[in-house]
Order: sequence, then C-alpha cells, then structure tokens
Amino acid sequence: MAAFQRILVATDLSGASELAVSEAVRIAADSGGALFVLHVLEIEDALALSTAPEAIYRAYREGAELRLRECVPNAEGRVDVRFLIREGAAEDEILRAADEVRADLIVTGTRGRRGTARLFLGSVAARVVAQASCPVLTVRSLRKGSARRRAPAA
Repeated sequence: MAAFQRILVATDLSGASELAVSEAVRIAADSGGALFVLHVLEIEDALALSTAPEAIYRAYREGAELRLRECVPNAEGRVDVRFLIREGAAEDEILRAADEVRADLIVTGTRGRRGTARLFLGSVAARVVAQASCPVLTVRSLRKGSARRRAPAA
C-alpha cells in the first residue's frame, strides 16, 4: 500500500478533534506527506458574521486562524503543513477542500454519539465517509471519565 502524500485533517478546534489532528500529523510525518489542516466556520457563524461590521468579522477570522495554527504545534519542522479556513456547511467544505487539494486521505474526529443523539444531531464524519472520493480515517475522541489515557503527541 502506498503511503499517503496529501492528508486533509478537519478540526473544529475543540478538544474532541485533538486526537484526530495528532493522528494526521503522525501519518504525515511517517509518510513524508503534506498535511492540510482545515477549519470550517459553520453556516450559522458565517451568516452572523456576514452582517457584522468588517472589523468584527476580521477579528473573528484572525482568531480562528491563530487557533488553527496552535492546534498543530508538534508538526513544526516534521511536516509540510498548510492551513485552510472555509465558511459553510462542514461536510460540504471538507469534501470540497479534499477535492481541491487532491487529498488521498481525510482524517476527522468523531464524538461517537449513539442512539437518538446521533439520529437527531447527525454526524459530519458519517456524511464525509459516505461521500468522500478517498479513504477517510475517523478518530473517536475520548469521553469524560474514560479510563483510557491519551497517548503522547507524536
């Protein structure tokens, strides 16, 4: 199996996506591939910001860019990292970005909701898996109170 050379990792900048980002960094470092780190400003945020004064929108976006760069501190010097910020529906923008960067792997976190929570809230990861034109690795976040400990970042 060929190593992945163009890896897209989607992050919502929450603790839940930390493991997915760490795993994507590890895969990119092991394969010598490029890592594209994507954050999507959800539609609700984008709509609210579109009516905000330009200075507020700029500050919000700059804050997101700073947080995006901070989410991959262990990649510096090991991986070619590029950052992307998009606006819209998360699954649509993840799929669009994957096509644009010609990703051969998408990595995304999942909270592992079950039952009615998943039924009503849906899953961005599940929709990406169903529609992606390349392999998708989903990384489940650890739940509160879990006995498992997070492995050290690569």
